[in-house]
Formats: sequence, C-alpha cells, structure tokens
Amino acid sequence: MLVARDYLRLARRAAGQHAHLGSTKAGSASGPAVSTVTRRDIMLGAHLASAAIRLASIDAVLSAANAGRLEYRDCRAFFRGSPQFVDSDSRASRPSEWFHVMLRDNATHEEPGPPSLNPKRRRWEIRQRLVERVTFARAHAQLSLIADDLRTHLRKIHNLPLPT
Repeated sequence: MLVARDYLRLARRAAGQHAHLGSTKAGSASGPAVSTVTRRDIMLGAHLASAAIRLASIDAVLSAANAGRLEYRDCRAFFRGSPQFVDSDSRASRPSEWFHVMLRDNATHEEPGPPSLNPKRRRWEIRQRLVERVTFARAHAQLSLIADDLRTHLRKIHNLPLPT
C-alpha cells in the first residue's frame, strides 16, 4: 500500500490533467524526439500504471489467500471471458472498482490485435478503448478511491493498521 500510495503521490499532477491516457500513444511512437508535454504525460501515465499494478497485486494476494474482494474476482472472470458476465457489463465500460486491474492488464499485456469475434478478445478491446479514453484526472481519482477501499478492507476485515 505504501508503494501504491507513493506512486499516486508522484502522479498527483494528474488531478488537473484533462488529456486522455491514450494521448501519449501516438506521441511516443515518434521515437526519442517526443515533446515536453508528451514526455510529462508519459511519466504521469507510468506513475498511474505503477500504482494500478501495486493495487491489483494486493487484490491478487488477497484473492489467492481466499480473503479477497469480490470486485477483483469479478474483473478477472469478466476479462477471462467468463460466460456469467454479459459483454455489456457497465463496470468494463467506465472507470469502476475494476479500473486498477484494467489499467494493470492494459499496461502489462500486449495490445489486442485486429477486431475479433472471440468474446475474450472483444473484452480486451473494450478494456483498451476504455483505458485510452480515461483522462489522467479521472484515472488518478479512481485509483485513489480504490486505494482507499483496499485500505479500508485490510483495516476492517484483516485488522491491519495502515497509514492513511
């Protein structure tokens, strides 16, 4: 939690950024000659992704210990193509309690290829589109909420004293 909180602190400038996470995609493809703004946004995105990775890792450890949160299990099942979820599950199309897992997976897995009819691949495409259109400000706010929820879960359910 401390490392996730530190990455969120490093990304606090994102709170005022209305650019989208996907805005750095084209700019970073231009090679080493990226603009100062693009370089700044790439660093903000890296800090947000690093926070998401840490938060999702905490959820993964809790889940493996059968002490996890339903949100994490639902997200993993949805993106693994579980038929218990319809493709239109609203949590996959907005920054939700799933956002940390979606951003982690988007940052650490290859981008989906061409559009597919495969339900699992279609869900990955949904994730890619969502992450690309979320603003830096919204990503920071959602990850901060998720960090607070995880902290509360750990404090209340597992009696772990964590700093705020």
